[in-house]
Amino acid sequence: MLTTQLQQLFNGYHQAFKAQNITEVLSCYHLPCTLLTPERLVLLDNEQAAVSEFTEIFSGINGLDIQSFKALEASYGMVNEAVDEPIIMVNIHWQFFNASNEVLADFCALYHIIKIQQQLKIFQVISHENEQTINLPFSLTLLETIK
Repeated sequence: MLTTQLQQLFNGYHQAFKAQNITEVLSCYHLPCTLLTPERLVLLDNEQAAVSEFTEIFSGINGLDIQSFKALEASYGMVNEAVDEPIIMVNIHWQFFNASNEVLADFCALYHIIKIQQQLKIFQVISHENEQTINLPFSLTLLETIK
């Protein structure tokens, strides 16, 4: 059941991400949340901050002419197994491609997820180099390529 819920969350999230539908992307997040890359740490503590950050992210994607995303592998594990509000980690190895099918970005993202009122929500994302990736106990199959 949890595997299916995670697949639905991430497949919907990344379809919304590709469509640059900020409302749908934000529906996958619990605010406040943090986004951490090797370059910066961002606290999204309200909807206005989140809209601003994702507008900037989508502007960067458009500037690089990214046309598709591919999840090479994904895994998940439990941080805690509290029945009412479990915390889950999901690690995904991503590649982003341009129109010529060249890899423009190749990285892993570690998502921290909480279950609130029967819905899974992302509350932290840590993007990192592939050399620093971890394998979590359970495999997760996602849409291979989102175009």
